[in-house]
Amino acid sequence: MSISFLRKKGKFYSIRAWKKNYPFLFYYTAIVFGLIHLSNYKDLTVSDPSFVLYIASQTFGGLSLGYLRIKYGLTYSILFHAFFNLIVFSLAILFP
Repeated sequence: MSISFLRKKGKFYSIRAWKKNYPFLFYYTAIVFGLIHLSNYKDLTVSDPSFVLYIASQTFGGLSLGYLRIKYGLTYSILFHAFFNLIVFSLAILFP
């Protein structure tokens, strides 16, 4: 066997493994994004009935930004996240 054959085989294996595991990684990172952003809410506890709504909204944000990342690229996802944060901070300043 030649070295180039082994490199091709390894490359195709890597591509197959990536395509197989990508959906899991996509949803996993969206959930992690949501959980990390829960720290934005002060005095939020698991016993709070709205806890599920906070998790759902943050996870939806992660899924939306992930979709933008896949469809349009990382730059648009980052810009949308920054724009969203700008709106939220502006509202927090205007309506304390």
